[in-house]
Amino acid sequence: MPAKRPHRKSRNGCRTCRLRRVKCDEVHPRCGPCTNHSVFCFYDRAEVIPRGRSTSAIAQLHSPDDIVTPPPWFGHPPDRRKLELQLMNTFTYMHMIKKRSSDPRVQNVWAHEVPQMAIDCDYLMSALLSAAALNIHIHNPHEPRMRCAAHDYFGLAVCSLRPQLAQINSSNAVLVFAASCLIAFQTSAQWMDPCEKDHRPYQLPVQWLQMEQGMGRVARTAGSLILLSGMKGLVHSVPAGARGLSPSTTTPEPDRKLTMFTDFAAAVAASNPSDEEERALTDTFHKITRIYRGMRDGDSLIFIRGRILIFAPSLQQKFIEMLEMNDPRAIILLAYFFAAMKPLEEDWWTRGRAEYEVRGIATLLAATGPEWRRFVEWPLQWIEYVGEKGGDCDFGMIQ
Repeated sequence: MPAKRPHRKSRNGCRTCRLRRVKCDEVHPRCGPCTNHSVFCFYDRAEVIPRGRSTSAIAQLHSPDDIVTPPPWFGHPPDRRKLELQLMNTFTYMHMIKKRSSDPRVQNVWAHEVPQMAIDCDYLMSALLSAAALNIHIHNPHEPRMRCAAHDYFGLAVCSLRPQLAQINSSNAVLVFAASCLIAFQTSAQWMDPCEKDHRPYQLPVQWLQMEQGMGRVARTAGSLILLSGMKGLVHSVPAGARGLSPSTTTPEPDRKLTMFTDFAAAVAASNPSDEEERALTDTFHKITRIYRGMRDGDSLIFIRGRILIFAPSLQQKFIEMLEMNDPRAIILLAYFFAAMKPLEEDWWTRGRAEYEVRGIATLLAATGPEWRRFVEWPLQWIEYVGEKGGDCDFGMIQ
């Protein structure tokens, strides 16, 4: 029998790979597994020198430009305190908090009560500072220390929060829920990172969908405990559907189908999906149909936005698995979903995302045959139409 190759552990791998328990290739500044899965990559600040190697040998592993060096504030408490005060101030007043909801209870919770609670909770403070640093980095990409701070605080928040998720109770429900919201927010806003968006090929936002599903589970577990605590504004940060809706509970309404989906539905049926695939595709199809039908019928934009917000938390796991396998049927449905977001891009972290995702999906489908590629034409035309018309777009064209 051939001798087995010894398994070599990654000694200096990034913290993200260690958390995910996968082998890191230790490429700086962003390793291969993190690049492939579109997740943040963050290394420990101090390079660990393997036994038997000198510092000169370590220096030869990377070019000078690739070595991750500590930012100016690292290791200097006064400078770090200044940074954290800046981030706390940014979090309190930044646009995402002021515009997050028209409900004054929600605004008060995130602008005042959450920062106050974070003072005594390390993982909530790390999540808060990470979100603020990402906000500054996106609006001022020439601040390299902010991107570094966003990654570091994000890693600290995830590491510290994980044990709490296994034991949500009345004493930590509010803290866990608030930190989970901020981590989910940062994952959803990651597409805006100019260092990521402009320097790598488009990848499906699978991690965002998974994070939203996790957020939905936390909301359903902690929601009742938070209501008992009296912090209703925090619960109202998540749509009611995400707090109580389990995946695959969408009720089909065959008498109100939209003709714009007729050809695509026929193509899906002709592709002979398995029973599990058919259930996942049908469930997702009806969720998206409800969004477009609400636009066409003149439903309140707040109501439509709620349906968009509960889309990801209520997806079936099989649908996400199909996206991971680059199944064109699932990818096309995702394009229709993101196109539906275009008229509702009000917040800084959503503005431009519909076009980014739909055009990115179109590039992925360009490698497939015309059998599936043609179905992304409608989402492309829709985002162009809404982009030109703005608030004057005619939802009556949705048929």
